[in-house]
Order: sequence, then C-alpha cells, then structure tokens
Amino acid sequence: MLPPKAKGNSLSHLISIAGNHRMDWMEKLYREYGDILYVKIFHADVVVINHPEYAKQVLNNPNVFGKNSAAFYAVRKVLGKGLLTSEGKLWIKQRKIMQPYFHKAQIDRIVEQMIDCIDEKIDALEDVVKNDSSSVNIVEWMNRITLEITVRCLFSVKLTKTEVDRIIYLVQFLLDDVQRVAKFPGVSDKLPTLANRKFKRNLVEFGEIVKSIIEKRAAQKDNTDDLFSMMLATDKAGQPLMPDQQVFDEVTTFILTGYETTAHALSWLWKLLFDNPSTHLQLKKLSLQTLENGRKPTPKDYEKLSPIIAAFNETLRLFPNMPILSRRAKKEFTLGEYLIPKDTEVFINTFILQSREDYWQAPLLFKPERFSENKSTKHHPFAFIPWGGGPRKCIGYHFSLMEAAFIVSMMLSRFDICPLQQEVNKILTVLLKPDKLLVDLKPIDAHQLNV
Repeated sequence: MLPPKAKGNSLSHLISIAGNHRMDWMEKLYREYGDILYVKIFHADVVVINHPEYAKQVLNNPNVFGKNSAAFYAVRKVLGKGLLTSEGKLWIKQRKIMQPYFHKAQIDRIVEQMIDCIDEKIDALEDVVKNDSSSVNIVEWMNRITLEITVRCLFSVKLTKTEVDRIIYLVQFLLDDVQRVAKFPGVSDKLPTLANRKFKRNLVEFGEIVKSIIEKRAAQKDNTDDLFSMMLATDKAGQPLMPDQQVFDEVTTFILTGYETTAHALSWLWKLLFDNPSTHLQLKKLSLQTLENGRKPTPKDYEKLSPIIAAFNETLRLFPNMPILSRRAKKEFTLGEYLIPKDTEVFINTFILQSREDYWQAPLLFKPERFSENKSTKHHPFAFIPWGGGPRKCIGYHFSLMEAAFIVSMMLSRFDICPLQQEVNKILTVLLKPDKLLVDLKPIDAHQLNV
C-alpha cells in the first residue's frame, strides 16, 4: 500500500513546497501524518520521509533511489556531471580517482596550507578592523575564508580579490536560481525569459572563472600533490582518466559545493555562540590555551579542538545545510510496509530527522555535548545526516571539520567577537543560509588570556 496521503490540492502543495516557508509546511505534515506520507502534486508523486530507518533504506540504495529528481535536474544545469550529480559507473570511477585525496592521512598533510590560508585571511580581517571599521558581516568573511581555502588546498591556486568577489556573487545567484528551475524542470528553464537569460549569462561567467583556475593550475608542471593532480592522472597506456569536460565539471563541483556549506554552518555557529555565552566562553578559553602566545595551530592541535567540532556538529543538526535531500525511485521499492512506485520523488526531511524528540532530548536546544567524544549514548546514524549517508556520504566531510575547527579557534584566539544584531534572517533555497550577521571585532593581545 501507499503511504498515508496528505490532504489538499496540487496547487496548494506546489505553492507550499516551492515557497520560503516550506519547512513550516513539512513540519506541519510531520505532525499530522508521522514518519512517512504521500503527496500528489499535479503529475508528480512525492513521498516525504521523516524517520531515520526509512532514510537509511533510501540512502543505502543509490541504485534504486537515484539523483534523477527534479532538484538534481536543476543542479546539473550548474554542476554538469560532477561527483555530486553523477551516478552509476561514472560516479564509481570518479569517486575512486579522487577518494585518496580525502583520506585522513592525506588531509593531515595539507593542514599547514589550510592554516596558512586562514592566518592570511585573519590578518586581512584585522587590517579592515584597524583601518576601516570594527563592524563586519561575519557571513561574508566566512564565505571568503572557506572559498580561498577550497581553491588553494584542492587546486593550488591563489584567487584575486576580484575573483573571490565574483565567485561569491555568482554562486549565490546560481544556487538561489536553481530553486526556480526545479519547480518545472525541463520547462521553466527553456522559456526565453529575462530570468533565464540572466541565469545563462552568470553561468557562462562562472564557467570562465573555472577555466581560468584550471589554466593557472595546469601551468604548474611540478605540482603533483593536490586534488587537481589526481584529476589529471593517466592509465597505464598514458591516456587521461578524465576527459577535459569531466575535469571542468569536477572543478566546478568542488568550488561551488566545497565552500558555501561550511561557510553557512560557521555563520550559524557564531550566532549560536552569541546566544549561548557559556559555550562561547568555553571555546574561547580552549582556543587561547591551545594556541598559547598567539601561535598558529599545527595538525596535532586538531585533536585538542574536539569541543569546537562538537559545537560545529550541533550547529549542523539545528541548521542543516540541506533541509531536504531529494531522490527519485528508479524502480518500484518496498519501504517498510509501504510501496514506493517507480518515478516517485522522495524527499528526506533532514530537519525533522535531526530534531525528533524520540531521538534527541530537548531537540531545539543548542547542546554541543551531544557530540562529545566521551558521550556513551550515541544517536541513530541516520538521525544526523548533514553530509548525507550511505555510500554517497560527502567525500569532503573530514576536510570541512578540520577547516571549521581551525577557523573558529584562530578567530577566537585573535579577536573578541560581539554581536551587533540579535535576529538573523534565514534564506531557504537549495541551502539554508543566513542573510547577514554583523559583529564587532576587537583584536586582542594574544599573550593575555583575555576572557
């Protein structure tokens, strides 16, 4: 049998799921129908999953539940057939080529480069604070720092300020506009509208920047230790493992997805620390004690920063980058006691999974201790899926955790940070992101534990 069917007509469901308040609508459906439900939206059959066991079955079966959904049709317009959007043999091949770069041992070797990049950007931020204004938008700076880390560590290219500015603008525009394309895939993006013309212009400009990064990196003949070098690997006959277009799609994918998700999560973390001063104070003391006398961290310091990682994970639980994971059934499948017909759109409600009262005590509270290494009670593995789950779990999640730990610790050891606004507007397109967060930064004497 099919899951319980939600009441209402197709038009009202479409308006709800395509609007800015769709998470409120989906939470309402969860309260009314529970773990799983069926929604009819014109010609589309949609199943919404609110239970970790159902999510586990979907994410552990990528050959059944594929990335050929309406949302991924729109994302492919931007990313092509990169690692995030590809499937089947192509995905297996690409993952095998690039996976070694993201092994923990390899990431440890690039930590110094990551730390140098963070230190350089914090120096730039300190110059702004001293010479211009102590009031800054920390959301903007989290985007700048994570973007430069991504491009420098993965592709050994240092971006100009103009390139950083344009990439941030273009990525935000393209990801926001993906939501428009996904409403009527194959239709809304084909019409000769002003919105489509602007989308294509910005996509072309972003592609030109990606090509420029590839050309700069390709000119470095002696560099063989980054992700790009793995993309250029050859087989025994000397033939490239990736054609040029595939290299372009992968570089595009890693640039676009490699910085925004971490930047958004870090921005939400700052907001949560301001709202929870005791945790803010705890992490500041930890940072100053670990990075004594103002020194830069080393790879060995990462293990000492586990409370920051716990806070970062708790932030991802409360503010999942992708509140909805979408898949489409490639064939009929039985999910528990329910039948999922072929071509059904499947929405995994990440926000509900990560805030269910039967899996999380006081789920709406910020409690980083949930993710403490010493915690004896572990959560259901699919009740916390900010990186996805199953065989297609995000390849760069460990890279992101290290990046977050060092950014937060180095910021806290260099500045006293106070909020200048209480409320932060949520923007929900493909990703859940903050609008802006103004803060006051005061450089501190690193030789004093000024907490």
